Amino acid sequence: MASVTGADGTDIEASFEEFLRAVKRAVGTLPDVVSACRDGDGVAEWVAVLDRLESAADDEARALQSAVNGDVEPSLTGVYLYRPDLLRLVTLVDDIANAAERFARELAAVAPSLPAEVWDAFDRMVDLAAAAVTATTRAVGRFVGSLDAGAPAFEEDVATVRRLESDCDDEKYSVLSAAFETLPTADALLVMTLVGRLDVVPNAAEDVADALVVAASKQ
Repeated sequence: MASVTGADGTDIEASFEEFLRAVKRAVGTLPDVVSACRDGDGVAEWVAVLDRLESAADDEARALQSAVNGDVEPSLTGVYLYRPDLLRLVTLVDDIANAAERFARELAAVAPSLPAEVWDAFDRMVDLAAAAVTATTRAVGRFVGSLDAGAPAFEEDVATVRRLESDCDDEKYSVLSAAFETLPTADALLVMTLVGRLDVVPNAAEDVADALVVAASKQ
């Protein structure tokens, strides 16, 4: 794949790898954001870090889209044949970083005072989300690296993403059930909003996995 370039000479595989790292770094700050919000110390700083990382991911996405969508001469290369799939993957992966940033911003803006059990659930959910994103980005990297080398081996990663997303759903429903049983309605509704916002991250990771399966079916 390293020999395949975009219209401007960009190494597409290397560009994807940099983009995927940027998204992983952004999502990887979520445990720190939650911990800072729980402790009431350093929240703004961690959100600012995530903002910078998400912006970097956006920059990488735009550059990658430009390279993939350039005026490439028709050929049998993977980049040319899978251009629509690659562009869709860039968009869907970038959605993951956007979802992480939105959750962090809303959590910081509300700065809720919540029971330890709720914060524990947030901790578990962000860890699951980060693991799902790691598996998703690894699968994307394997797919891109296989475009000119045969069928990719990312089925295990896709299965991992789906399992982690399901585990995150279990955590979500468990904490919501407990919240509405033990907290005032206003607080329970706040938990529901924040948990729902966080749940977008693993859902977005699963969307990428689903798109990968579709793309790979064409190989």
